[in-house]
Amino acid sequence: MSEKKTVLVTHCDVDGLICAVIAKAKYPNAEVIFTQPFALLKCLRSLDRCDLLIVSDLEVSRKISKKVREILKRMKEYGTVIVFADHHPATERSLGDLSDLTFVLLYRKDRCAAQLLYEAMRPPAKSPHLETLVNIAAIYERKMDPKEDEVAHFESVFLTKALQRDVWDDDFRKMLVDALLAGKLPSEIPQVISRAADSHQRFVGALEHAKKRVKKLCDGLFLVDVRDLRAPGVWGAVARKISCKHGGIAVLLCPSKKNDRYIVVARKPREINADLNKVVVPACSAVGGDAGGHEGAVGGKIPRDAVNAFIELLKFYYKKRVGGVVCAEDEVS
Repeated sequence: MSEKKTVLVTHCDVDGLICAVIAKAKYPNAEVIFTQPFALLKCLRSLDRCDLLIVSDLEVSRKISKKVREILKRMKEYGTVIVFADHHPATERSLGDLSDLTFVLLYRKDRCAAQLLYEAMRPPAKSPHLETLVNIAAIYERKMDPKEDEVAHFESVFLTKALQRDVWDDDFRKMLVDALLAGKLPSEIPQVISRAADSHQRFVGALEHAKKRVKKLCDGLFLVDVRDLRAPGVWGAVARKISCKHGGIAVLLCPSKKNDRYIVVARKPREINADLNKVVVPACSAVGGDAGGHEGAVGGKIPRDAVNAFIELLKFYYKKRVGGVVCAEDEVS
């Protein structure tokens, strides 16, 4: 009897990486595919038939939900059992009604994907190492107070920075999965330390440039135009630093590898009562772009020729959903 084929499609960040470790611990021969939310549809279309498909930490936005549902329904007809583990509200809204014996949706807003997957697939015997890895993901996704597991917090910093070094290096990610499965912690892997150091230097340089370009659009809303600066992997950390410093939403316009678009990265401090899914996401969608994420962290893309319209819509949705007084065009914070 042939062995059943298991495929894991997962995000390429810390949470997604730990999901890969959990899945491989349960299904050692599982094929692991790393991708980004904006490439999920293309990835699902390219899959061969399998017996079990696990999708983790990948948001199914409203823009792609219909096509994703069609693919999943077709896979179910072929006999594939599908498990979705995600903490993005858009995924629950897009796929919640598909749940049955062959489609399992693991969703909780207060858990990261690794926590959800581990709770569903935890080994019979207690594994302190796996639990530490899950806590690394939970701290990364801000689902756990770092004080609850200081070792995991320490390791999360190294792993986060190491993955930022090259967001497209899946060979590095697969090496990490094998090393973590073998019982190592991130700080015990030499490549993690060297990449984390390189990434931190890139972050420091990018932050210095970005701080000079902060423009106040409204009370509590700041735009940072870094379209001419290439610092892949660190813009999220830069946006978070600026948002905390200024006490408001920071929206970065960043360069893209594709010439027809710009990348949008937005962050907000925890104490700010605003949902970026209701401010940044609709502004991106309204100009023909796409975006998704969490209440406090959003990433997306917009067409290159839509920058001015995007900024105006950003101010519009901010005033509508949050409030604030629009500032003069030339006001810089």
